[in-house]
Amino acid sequence: MVQLSFFEEIADKASRLLPTPYMEIVEECTKPELSVPPYEHVFFLCKKANNKPGEIVDIVRALRRRISDDNFAVKHLMVLLLDVMVRNCGLAFHAEVCAQKGLLRDLVNVATSVPTSAREVQAHRAALTLVLNLSIWFAGHPDLRCRLLATLANDVRQLAGPNAFDDITPNVNARIHLGDVPPDSGCAKSPSAIAGGRGRGGCAALPADAVHAIAIDLPTEERISAMLDTCVALSEYVDNAQVDAQGNVIHDAVVVGFLQKVEEDHNYVTILLSSNLAVDRDVLRAISDNQANVIDRVRPRRLAPGAPVSSGPPKERIPTEASSEQPPESQAAGRSKAVEEPPSIDQIFSSAAGRAGAGSALSPAPLSENDAAGEEDKPKKEAETGREGEEHPEYRERVESEHATQDPGEDLEQQQSPPPDVLGVAAEATTTEKNSNVAEVPDEKE
Repeated sequence: MVQLSFFEEIADKASRLLPTPYMEIVEECTKPELSVPPYEHVFFLCKKANNKPGEIVDIVRALRRRISDDNFAVKHLMVLLLDVMVRNCGLAFHAEVCAQKGLLRDLVNVATSVPTSAREVQAHRAALTLVLNLSIWFAGHPDLRCRLLATLANDVRQLAGPNAFDDITPNVNARIHLGDVPPDSGCAKSPSAIAGGRGRGGCAALPADAVHAIAIDLPTEERISAMLDTCVALSEYVDNAQVDAQGNVIHDAVVVGFLQKVEEDHNYVTILLSSNLAVDRDVLRAISDNQANVIDRVRPRRLAPGAPVSSGPPKERIPTEASSEQPPESQAAGRSKAVEEPPSIDQIFSSAAGRAGAGSALSPAPLSENDAAGEEDKPKKEAETGREGEEHPEYRERVESEHATQDPGEDLEQQQSPPPDVLGVAAEATTTEKNSNVAEVPDEKE
């Protein structure tokens, strides 16, 4: 809001009372019977303001005195004249206009007035257009003194309402002459401009009291809902997406597009959570966690150097029996592997019975290295068992009767199936059974 202090009010009244050599030409430019200011007078005033900076004060004082006229036709022409001079004059003229706060206050009053006649409507719309253009032309001006012109639009909105500029079309193609920025304007020269002399006035740095900050727009409910929907959509798509041999999600066009959007939203939420803004941190933290989980699922996993590459979850190893179709080398290798679970007592006795039947009906099969080692240890085992087979003839007769009804092929499979230490385990089991007065004991191999 343009406000004048007590001393500024006195200076404003004095500037309107003091005579100026340019008052006559300004009055000729703004006669009530004219529709637009004459080109010759406007060109003369702009030329004087650009070539003779010392005359700018008198020119602006003449404009200030003329805009305070009660006739709205004069006000309309004054607004048009001020518009042309702002676009064609340099920085010195702009700074002097900002110093004449009474001139800016009268301009805002014309823009916020309620017109009752055709000429008042013209003056009202011309003032609104000029104020809106000033807010665009001088936004971010390097000279801090001229930034006052960019705030006039806010003053009009506060007085006339937020819709004051609804039907006004601004001139966004106009070029403002900045001129040379004075050294006391608060605009420091950049090191590159000082070294190379590039740029007009070398204005490339902010003043010392400016704060380097990031502009953050507060999240709306629609944006929060959109971020959550995007995260959920990507999560559902990843659940049914194709994966490669390492278990990573294959990045197709859909995954790439959604992933880029989720990462942008995640960065935005992270900035909000790291700031001191008054936002709903619980909701944003929940959204951030969901976004991080989805991003981790989509990103490819990097294995450690030397780690095995698996196509799926690890499978449990199940020991299998060596078949008769395998070569002797693979059978020997299979017998040499450790068995995860020891065989039960029933399996031990059935294997021993099969070996006894095979020895009586068929010729003995060639022994492997492990079987040969077991054959060498057989005298020791016989000494330990005390030749239990001869002491129990009833068991031998029952085994021979069972073997008479058994297929010889099954005897061969049973002969190859037990591990190398089955006979030793069977011998220990028979010793235990003998001590407990049990008649069933394994038979030795004939």
